[in-house]
Amino acid sequence: MVYYMPRVLSWIQQGSIGLFPTAELRQLHQPPLAGWNILHFQILSDGDRFATTVQWFALVGCGIAASLIARELRQPFRIQVLTLVIATTLPMGLLQGASSQNDLVVSFWLLAFALFALQYLRKPTVGRLLFCGVALGFALLTKGTAHIFAPPLALVLLIYGVTYAKGLQPRIRLVAAAAVVVGLALLLNSGHWARNWGLFGYPQPPTDPEDFYPAVSVPIVWANLIRHAALHLGVPSTGSMP
Repeated sequence: MVYYMPRVLSWIQQGSIGLFPTAELRQLHQPPLAGWNILHFQILSDGDRFATTVQWFALVGCGIAASLIARELRQPFRIQVLTLVIATTLPMGLLQGASSQNDLVVSFWLLAFALFALQYLRKPTVGRLLFCGVALGFALLTKGTAHIFAPPLALVLLIYGVTYAKGLQPRIRLVAAAAVVVGLALLLNSGHWARNWGLFGYPQPPTDPEDFYPAVSVPIVWANLIRHAALHLGVPSTGSMP
């Protein structure tokens, strides 16, 4: 209610996705792709009744993409099904699936990026290369956390491909393909970054302490891993406290 939905109404009111006067700067500099999807639903339905379907479709897409990644990794069918079930029944995922936020959307595009990359490594085609770049670009255009999760994911995939490529020429082609993917992703984000540059003086995004974590360090990452593991691995208990 602070910036996800209000900026959609501002886009509708002014008839464009350009910048607009607001006291909430996140409505301007935060990646807008999920909001653009909601924008189309809102215009077509003349209301916000379908605003949460973007995240719901992304939740379903996350399950399918995770299952297909398991297949690309040559896992048996039962593991593919288990992967789908786990990906679509995470407590936070189910909660987010009924919201108009963008966490599941960015998760879907990151999973799609990994899937297309694995498919390209197995059988290189221009189509898979382009889909890989588009998925990475859409992830960056959806949420700022993609800037944290995408680089290590891309690095692991590149190392995997270079390690198992046979000969110097295939490895050079793989590095060139990675450059094409990154270039395409940057191109898809160029419009949004240009608007940010024109207003704030830098592409993405302002380091406002009210908007972002004050620090990213090993202890903070480790604490979050423990917290989320406890959240997702816990089971219901009917026993009473001692």
